[in-house]
Amino acid sequence: MRPKLGAGDEPTAVRVKDGRLVVTDRLGRRSAFPIGGREGPCGISRFLVAHKNAPPVWHWVVVDGYGRAFFDLSETYWKPEDVAQLGQAAGIPVDPEALKTHVDDPPHRPDHVDPDSAGASVSSLFFYIFFAPMLIAGAGTLRALPWLWPALWLACAAVTIGRRARNDAVATRAHALLPPDETPPEPLRTQDVPTRALLFGAIALLPPMVAHLL
Repeated sequence: MRPKLGAGDEPTAVRVKDGRLVVTDRLGRRSAFPIGGREGPCGISRFLVAHKNAPPVWHWVVVDGYGRAFFDLSETYWKPEDVAQLGQAAGIPVDPEALKTHVDDPPHRPDHVDPDSAGASVSSLFFYIFFAPMLIAGAGTLRALPWLWPALWLACAAVTIGRRARNDAVATRAHALLPPDETPPEPLRTQDVPTRALLFGAIALLPPMVAHLL
């Protein structure tokens, strides 16, 4: 099964294959868990994740015989009916109590994986890239310290481009190791570093130039 979004151009998937639960994350990193025994996937349950500024979200979780989580799937990205079908295909029972009661977040196994992981957090980077410089510039420091905006913006650009380049390198290696039947139909899209660098540079230099003209 694949998540609701990005199914065409991302390798993210959870499938039953050769007696294993195979989990592939957004970068194409693949993990396989043999089904059977207390150390293998034994049950599916769910727990509620509460966010400070957003509605709570249910997460489905696959656990071993000791109640430790292999991975969890947010209902934001994964359909509950697909999770139920996964359990049927793998012969893993879905805890009926999970459908009506709150279940605490189970402890993670040492080999726990996050199918939705893709490295750097977009939301946190968005704050540092956009709002922090805007707040500083809006405070009236742009004229007094014209170098501050370019310095902050270029620093954020270096972090953003660097993290994306690191993720692209990981994804390129991981995609090369995927079996043909697990490769996404769309080719891997990596960032265009020169274009992004030019874009960030233009944004960094434009406000000081405007302030100088004013």
